[in-house]
Amino acid sequence: MAGPAQVRSVEAIDRLRRAVIQYRRRVQGSLEGLDSQLRRAVDWIEHDRPSYWKRATRAAEEAIHNAKIDLERCLAFPLLSGERPSCREEKALVAECNARLQYCRGQRERVKNWQYKLDHEAFEYQGRVAGLRALLDADLEAAEQTLARIVRRLEDYAVEGAPVSQLNDLVGTADEPGATDANHTRRAAAGDASATGDAADAPANDAADEPDQAADPPDAQQQKP
Repeated sequence: MAGPAQVRSVEAIDRLRRAVIQYRRRVQGSLEGLDSQLRRAVDWIEHDRPSYWKRATRAAEEAIHNAKIDLERCLAFPLLSGERPSCREEKALVAECNARLQYCRGQRERVKNWQYKLDHEAFEYQGRVAGLRALLDADLEAAEQTLARIVRRLEDYAVEGAPVSQLNDLVGTADEPGATDANHTRRAAAGDASATGDAADAPANDAADEPDQAADPPDAQQQKP
């Protein structure tokens, strides 16, 4: 069986309650910040990047289409010497646009891969912090309410006064002069009753001794003056 609690400081319990409240608020703020960052990352990967690289791919396709038209136009007109033109700039532009198009298509595939990985990591994160959220919403909140209830009861207990003080009051009343005189009076009455009982027993003892004197032999009686 547990013994009585020895509470030496109600203020210490109240400080613990306030510390639990501050810890709960601080952790909740951190989780809210992480959730906000995660939402921004998910929105960036699932909405912003796909639409961006889709537009970039379309622009690269149009650019390479125009570059090829320019190259064909350049090749269609021979030089005055009758030689075929080299069209180095047009060919370089076509190569550059083609590289840009391949890069944009590759980025679109990477974004799809990032979406899959981010969804998986977000699911793992939510599962790992679920226990912490339950601790904040249930356990710490219950601990806060319990500590507040303990503080209120201790404060009410201090205001009402402890039973030990009531016991000391009773003991103090028993030791007052009036109570001591009453105790002496009861003891004296008990002593008088005992003395009266002894006096009543004395004649009976004397009567019991008379037959013994009558039973003395005659010679003993004659010897008496």
